[in-house]
Amino acid sequence: MLRYLFFMMLAAFGPFSPTAWAQGITGKLTNNAGQPVAFANVLLLSQADSSFLAGATSDASGVFVIASDVTKALLKVSCIGYITHLQQCDTTDMGTIVLAEDSKMLGEVVVKGNASIYQMNAEGLVATVQGSALAKLGTLADVLNQLPFLNVQADAVQVLGRGAPLIYVNGRRLSHQKELAEIKASQVKQVQVILNPGSKYPSNVTSVVRITTIRTQGNGLSGMVQASARVNKSFSHDEYLSLNYRKGGLDIFATMYYTDRKSWEEQSNNLTFTHNSKSYRTQMDGNQTWQRQHAVPSLGVNYVSPNNSLYTGIRYTYSRTIKTPFDQTASHSYFELGKEYHTISRYLHNSSGGMHNTDAYILKNFKNKWQLEGDITFTRLSLATDLSTTETEGATTTRVSSHTNKRSAMVAEKLTLTKGSAIGKFTFGEEYTYTDNKQHFVPHTDASITHLRPSNNQALQHAVALFAEYGRAWKHVSLNAGIRYEGVSFDYRLNGTKQTEQSKRHNSLMPTLSLNYTLGKFGATLSFRPTISRPSYQQMRGSMAYNNRYQYEGGNPALLSDHQYDFGLLLRYADLVASVNYIHHSNAVMFCHRLLDDVPVSISSFANAAYQSTKFMLAYTPTFGIWKPTFSAKANLQQLTHNGQSYNAPFLVYAFKNLFSFPHSLSFTLNLAGNSAGNDEFLYYRTDFTASAALTKQLPCGLSFTLGMQDILHTKRERWTMNNNGVASDKWLSADSRQAYLTIRYDFKPVKSKYRGTGAGASEKGRL
Repeated sequence: MLRYLFFMMLAAFGPFSPTAWAQGITGKLTNNAGQPVAFANVLLLSQADSSFLAGATSDASGVFVIASDVTKALLKVSCIGYITHLQQCDTTDMGTIVLAEDSKMLGEVVVKGNASIYQMNAEGLVATVQGSALAKLGTLADVLNQLPFLNVQADAVQVLGRGAPLIYVNGRRLSHQKELAEIKASQVKQVQVILNPGSKYPSNVTSVVRITTIRTQGNGLSGMVQASARVNKSFSHDEYLSLNYRKGGLDIFATMYYTDRKSWEEQSNNLTFTHNSKSYRTQMDGNQTWQRQHAVPSLGVNYVSPNNSLYTGIRYTYSRTIKTPFDQTASHSYFELGKEYHTISRYLHNSSGGMHNTDAYILKNFKNKWQLEGDITFTRLSLATDLSTTETEGATTTRVSSHTNKRSAMVAEKLTLTKGSAIGKFTFGEEYTYTDNKQHFVPHTDASITHLRPSNNQALQHAVALFAEYGRAWKHVSLNAGIRYEGVSFDYRLNGTKQTEQSKRHNSLMPTLSLNYTLGKFGATLSFRPTISRPSYQQMRGSMAYNNRYQYEGGNPALLSDHQYDFGLLLRYADLVASVNYIHHSNAVMFCHRLLDDVPVSISSFANAAYQSTKFMLAYTPTFGIWKPTFSAKANLQQLTHNGQSYNAPFLVYAFKNLFSFPHSLSFTLNLAGNSAGNDEFLYYRTDFTASAALTKQLPCGLSFTLGMQDILHTKRERWTMNNNGVASDKWLSADSRQAYLTIRYDFKPVKSKYRGTGAGASEKGRL
């Protein structure tokens, strides 16, 4: 039935096929090797005085469509790294235009102008990295960290106010965040930050980052080796090896990433609540060490046809969690009924296991400008977690431990059809995902502790999506509109019995719209997008774990999905960008405490709550000679009241990033970041501030060095309080976040893989 609806959607646009798509001026841009040239500016100029008539930008396949009925004009094509191309235009089909590479752009570029590197469209912002000061940085991760609205910590990318984005490189979705270290900054052409994702993206996606790299040529073996050493109170290191062998259109590639990071932390927690009219309080002071040891090997093969009309490939990635030992020693003080107790506890946590992920894709461009893109993904996760708490009070020792086995499997496929025409760009598609998630929890204890029971829970989900999208650009206006249908069948079983209350069927129809106006240095975008944020399987687990005699932690199988409705306005003038978004949450999933009815125990868990928030964002990115500062800030004003308690203190997050670009491929960054006190959902955060710096030097032989220090002043802290459901708690944590690091990298014969698969089931993979 759903696939029938999909083909009905295709048929609905059928009348446009034969005649309307024959209008306008179309063509395709390639380089000397036949590879498509994306994001080039294509202008239609008057033959009489070279005045502007119309224009367009080539897409990822190099295809451009200019909405104009003029067929006697000049066509001007410009793109960084290529010689500007000018030719007569006397037909509606310009065929394939080959751009010649500009040899003057191949050497080092010294930026002396103050032109903005940012442009704006209906989806968000586009930053041109090639030829800018950003190209002198170390890796792609360094580039992203210097852009407005983006923050990168430990290879994890966050978009200010929108969480973790989907990330694509040359049309392929990143299979692992560690790939950010594989690409040099000088290989990056453009970065697009999509703040208004269209209907072709999953409903839980609030932002997308799309990276386009400079396409290098040549056959044979190429690669990169990188090593990093970090020193705080411990020594940490990580290594990355990437190899690619190319023969004609065939690529065989493999990567290996290994990391071993250690840290030391000092922590204090307080918890107070009233149970059956009696007050209880606990105070914890301790220190802890943790280690994260991971290995991520990957290999694959890719093929590109001689005329670049066909891309196909397969990639396998194994993410191995070798061990994650966490060791905490703490003193606890308990206060109840006028009595006081003191214990010494040791808390041990360790996980091990791995995730197998296989992606295969096909991308086919047809002569009639249809594009077919198909992806299939298989993911299997196996993770074992051991917890152990030992409490000593006088001569009495109590041990509580547990073992959890998690097994998950996911199969997903996605099909997308795209058609460019003189009246716009049409996109249709469907996506299907099947997920099977099992968790087996077994507790062991010396004492009889209430509510710690063995459990087996299983979640089965079938999800299907259909989407259609339309985009068009005029001289000053661009439009992107779409609609997405999602149907979800979710079955939950606890200890073999189906839970009727948690097993549900969901059907959602979500329209998206963004309208952009640009005139000179000014731009404005209006947008509307509904999203659905589904709780993770970890948040929905049915088991509980023992922390101390007053506090357990566990999941909530009754959690509902959060439907969000986002209304946004984005304004830009020259280097200044400002936005405001009003977001309504129907059932936001929030971290909280709740009390058990029969015993004085607080559960750290999750709950749904409805609220509204207004987010203001500001970014200023000027250039002053060798200095390129970037200032960005986000103010969050939420309207949240839960069980009579208000959580409405404004919350401000800011960053002041400074990039200094010197001659001889030398760059220096000094970044300051922090936040004010305020509410983020139920938590009330205290002020925080951190400063970091790095110096990068690139040598012509392919060697590069980065020497840096994070949290220079050692001011970073995690400090928050929370008061809800009759439980008041606070946390103070100081880590040895001040660390010096050195990264050495060597690139030889850089030939990038042409793998362009985007991967299916992106949103569901994140839930696992």
